[in-house]
Amino acid sequence: MPYLRLFSPPETLKATVIHPKQINSIINMPQKRLFEKLDLAKAFRKINLREIVKRAVEKTGANKYRRKHGREDVLLGAIASITVKAEKTQEISEFAEELKDTIGIKSFPERSTLSRLWPRIDKPLYEVFLELSFKALKLAGRKIRFGNVVALDVQGIISKCRISGRGFVRGKVANGLKLHLKTVNGVPSKVFFLDASVHDSYYVDEFLEDIGECDHVVVDRAFFDTDFMVKLAKRDISFTTRTKRNIKFDFVDEFADGNVLVKRYKRVVDDVTIWRFKGISLEDRQTLFDIVTTLSDYKFALALYKLRWDIEVVFRHLSNMNFRLFGYSYAGFICSALLFLVVYLLILIYTKLARRRVSVSEMRDKFARWFRWICGRLKPP
Repeated sequence: MPYLRLFSPPETLKATVIHPKQINSIINMPQKRLFEKLDLAKAFRKINLREIVKRAVEKTGANKYRRKHGREDVLLGAIASITVKAEKTQEISEFAEELKDTIGIKSFPERSTLSRLWPRIDKPLYEVFLELSFKALKLAGRKIRFGNVVALDVQGIISKCRISGRGFVRGKVANGLKLHLKTVNGVPSKVFFLDASVHDSYYVDEFLEDIGECDHVVVDRAFFDTDFMVKLAKRDISFTTRTKRNIKFDFVDEFADGNVLVKRYKRVVDDVTIWRFKGISLEDRQTLFDIVTTLSDYKFALALYKLRWDIEVVFRHLSNMNFRLFGYSYAGFICSALLFLVVYLLILIYTKLARRRVSVSEMRDKFARWFRWICGRLKPP
């Protein structure tokens, strides 16, 4: 198991290294030195966030009609505020103003002005998200030897704002919004926004248009569609999902997998064979799965479906980051989701570059404590 290095001291001191299994081990490092290592400005420089934001603003022409506040400063200030756990639009303005000298921005708008700027910064913010996603994907690497694992899922958000629609959200019919997310090897790579009245599979074509050959698509049963399976199979892309109850297959045979009896079915659509395996399980033998796939190897298909859980981990991190909306407009919804996704990718890249095994929520808590310390809200060590 790899060792865990936390907050490496200067070269004159010995590095403090602990093993994850050594539960009783502690890190003997002064709190002041710990806060000095967690400098948000250093993290921005390590990731080249200012250059990424500048390219995004120039590409979208966001500064064309600006009057006072540069869009680069607005984006950097908003990202920094969310990183140090701002929970309201007013707190974003206050925290960005206090971090102005630290992250090197000239000015930041007040709360009311910031709310009117959401429609101006949504496009450059999405470009920042795409570039950070590409950078994180290069650092993350592949989950399997060949091809990428592509997962699709939708997260419902219950809201009574004027842009929400009535649909099935979080297990019940309510007014809300939907966040459509695509991950490649566990890294968010594309996102769409709709109200809850639209079905989950509405954006499937846009999600799957940039998938390469030999990639593997794993989705929940909400995206079950035999037409998509056939379309992807002809492009040498596998498709794996859970089985719907109303789909009919022809029984082939049954065989034993350890202590479990597995039933195999198939269905041929446009010269493409779609397999159904009922009763397969993981190594723990505790959960039985009924999956449909275009792969003939059921163990490989089940292993791919297990990797679909990475997208649920992303949604869990967003929930742990106290995801919330910073406006009642459509642009406010887009910017709120993108800001949290950008902060998630920023911390993910920073921990990868620093070779730290720290969760996103834990790292965000550390940045928040650092912010309270430099602003005088926390008693200095």
